[in-house]
Amino acid sequence: MSTWSWDVADGTPVAIEVYGDADEVELLQDGVSLGTAPLGREHRYRAVFETTFSRGELIAIARTGGVETGRHALRTAGEAGLTVRVDRPELRLGVGDLAHVEIELADADGLLVPDRDRGVVVRVEGAGELLGLGSARPDTTESYLADRTTTFDGRAIAVVRPLAEGAITVTVASGGEERTVALTVAG
Repeated sequence: MSTWSWDVADGTPVAIEVYGDADEVELLQDGVSLGTAPLGREHRYRAVFETTFSRGELIAIARTGGVETGRHALRTAGEAGLTVRVDRPELRLGVGDLAHVEIELADADGLLVPDRDRGVVVRVEGAGELLGLGSARPDTTESYLADRTTTFDGRAIAVVRPLAEGAITVTVASGGEERTVALTVAG
């Protein structure tokens, strides 16, 4: 997962691994260079930088022959808020159609907050039913058939099945927040 959000104190020592096929990579932490390290085949396409964690931004800049060939940024997420979206708002009855409701903890900029998991409760009303709910947590004891789960790395997913023509309302609640998405079922 590409993130610079960790549940550790500022100042904690960290090793940052950068992978790429360029000649070299420069790593910037909050705009300050941590140095340049060789990459490529002879270095097993990997460079390691030692630093300390601090909330902010990391930018890796890859170069070949002194020319920038790519860059990738990681940012620390802000306060976690509940976001909910559905893969499609219209379902068809009788063809085994399902809707996948994506549940995420994200900051105001839409950046996933993977280090502050929390419980979510899903309620489905109208012309559909909750078929399953889970988070892909490998060590969970929570049932995928229940209406509640705990996010894993800031995510969970609910699967909704249509039962009749009409409207479906899916409400997700977590941490004092509530979000609703609407679905329509056609014959």
